[in-house]
Amino acid sequence: MPRMGLTPDKVVAAAATLADRVGIHGLSLSPLAAELGVRVPSLYKHIGGLDDLRRRLAARGAVGLAAAVDTAAGSRHGRDALLAIGAAYRGYASANRGCYQAMACQPAAYERCAGAVDALLCRAALEHGIPASGAQRAAQAVRSALHGFVALEAVGGLGSAANDASFDVLMTLLERGLVPEPQPGTRELRLAALGLPER
Repeated sequence: MPRMGLTPDKVVAAAATLADRVGIHGLSLSPLAAELGVRVPSLYKHIGGLDDLRRRLAARGAVGLAAAVDTAAGSRHGRDALLAIGAAYRGYASANRGCYQAMACQPAAYERCAGAVDALLCRAALEHGIPASGAQRAAQAVRSALHGFVALEAVGGLGSAANDASFDVLMTLLERGLVPEPQPGTRELRLAALGLPER
């Protein structure tokens, strides 16, 4: 039975749910129309086609991820803020696989979200003692690491290892890596300084 009162928002919401199951590259209009109980031509009353739908999902992902990390960071500072941002980033990407993948495939949408995430990570970096001149680079490095982890996790690229434990290690490395650059003539940071064995 077709759903009454179909709207663009309802189409996008249904597409997000479907994309969570099949991935953004597996999303197509025929199964979406079937999910909504309509024929494919009916979808064109609400969206401009598959590319338009993917752009809408990307925008939804950008807004959702930015809101998730902002809520998680809240009034937290330093290490607590960094860990909360990391957990929220991973949690959103896992719970909203389709929208996250759509966003990652749309540079404009990802760039908008990245700005919001980086602003929070910059604050955490500054609170770790990173100078203002290096805080943006530090934020980008942390975000890149988070994106890499969730992208691999989404496709099973981390193998059968305990992903929670692996993520904890990643966040520990990122947090301990947020230290001011060594002054000229000082010893460089070694693995032992992170509490990890040197090979």
